[in-house]
Amino acid sequence: MKWWGWGDEQTEFDISDKPELWPFIRDSVGMTGEATRTPPVSFDDISLPPPRTNGAFRAAINASLGGERLSTTKRERLVHAYGKSFRDLWRIRRGIVDAAPDGVIYPETEAEVATLVAAAADHDVVLIPFGAGSNIAGCVEAAHDESRMVVVLDLRRMDRVLEVDAVSGTARIQAGVMGPHMEQQLNAQGFTLGHFPDSFLFSTLGGWIATRSAGMQSDRYGKIEDMVVALRMVTPSGTIETRTVPRSSNGIDVKHFCIGSEGTLGVITEAIMQVHRIPEVRLPYGYLFPNFEDGVHAIRACVEADCIPTVTRLNDPAKTALSFAYKTAAPPLKALLGKVVKNYLKRVKTLRFQSLGADAQRLRGRPADLPRASPQSE
Repeated sequence: MKWWGWGDEQTEFDISDKPELWPFIRDSVGMTGEATRTPPVSFDDISLPPPRTNGAFRAAINASLGGERLSTTKRERLVHAYGKSFRDLWRIRRGIVDAAPDGVIYPETEAEVATLVAAAADHDVVLIPFGAGSNIAGCVEAAHDESRMVVVLDLRRMDRVLEVDAVSGTARIQAGVMGPHMEQQLNAQGFTLGHFPDSFLFSTLGGWIATRSAGMQSDRYGKIEDMVVALRMVTPSGTIETRTVPRSSNGIDVKHFCIGSEGTLGVITEAIMQVHRIPEVRLPYGYLFPNFEDGVHAIRACVEADCIPTVTRLNDPAKTALSFAYKTAAPPLKALLGKVVKNYLKRVKTLRFQSLGADAQRLRGRPADLPRASPQSE
């Protein structure tokens, strides 16, 4: 991703073709006048702390891996300094970088990861596992007062689906694979993992496991911990390999110590995941309810009728109004038709289009009768 924001270098969010978006935001938060654009500082204007070095560690990994593999360029250090939370982006767009890793290395195999972890333990070097950098909890950021050398392990070169077992519905996958690349490999064999977090485009399987991720299709496929059958994690004391069994009834499940460990216990290198055949039909539906409460009752009726969609997202009136504000500019005839439809929804169907901050009414009981979904559809 770009060092100063979300998305790749060529991607920008342009509101010039969304005429209703900025007025909606301005009115909702009570701004007056026009906003002033605040672009990020230039790359050249950012100063990073001087890199620390550990000669014994560098000599050890160079001897083991064959040649210089540790990158210490300014761009590599900057890209791996922060995650993508609001706090991270606010600081880096203003050039505030109080701490940055001293180097970045890209292991290509589990054996190389084991070599790096062992060398770091022997020479007192801090290692930070790094998937794609979309973390929003500060877990990829080095401590400001850290005196030891800090090295980031970027796993993006460990990016393959190693094998798919079509009979058991499992796949052995390397931890550094990005979401889209993983799905592309699985889809080619007729399968999907079914895990689509908001950060899907810029996050990795290992990152999902390490952060106990939830996805937009968790209603059907479960969260990431429900999909992990077994995993491998390299630690300073050796490599943990959990058994490839769907469930266990013999005490503590070591696998769940690793899931959600945020890189504090070791480096997840691969996992055997429960995968699913791609559905024959995908049927996306959108419904508008007169009010938020009716939407809640409709979802409850789905649960009671055992017809849970793959993903269900209920927006309150303010979020629905925001979604309408995201519409691109339409030709005059289509825009007029849109106004007629919206007026019909407001006056005849009594839908409430509220601004941000509107309070929902108290929930009230209301039965609903919804049809059962086809088992072949999502």
